[in-house]
Amino acid sequence: MMIELQQMMRMGDGSRRFMEEEERLDIVDLSGLSMDSLPKPSLNLTTICKLNLSNNNLQSIPESLTARLLNVVAFDVHSNQLKCLPTPLAVSLSSRL
Repeated sequence: MMIELQQMMRMGDGSRRFMEEEERLDIVDLSGLSMDSLPKPSLNLTTICKLNLSNNNLQSIPESLTARLLNVVAFDVHSNQLKCLPTPLAVSLSSRL
């Protein structure tokens, strides 16, 4: 399932809207979309501070994606098929605990 990330954005209030690349993005909620894989992002991922990928069918999270999530402080991946997190993300998140 490859859907443009811009088309799937849901802000914290639950409303769906398109995001412009130059627009500040703090919260991305992609929960409950039955995704088997993550779409290729066309946004600047460094502005994301909260990312919710819960309740999908994800089996892995690409290291190339997580390497660009420099400011994430909340990362929700519960209720997926994940067996592990990419090392850079696991190290980054554990250093903030």
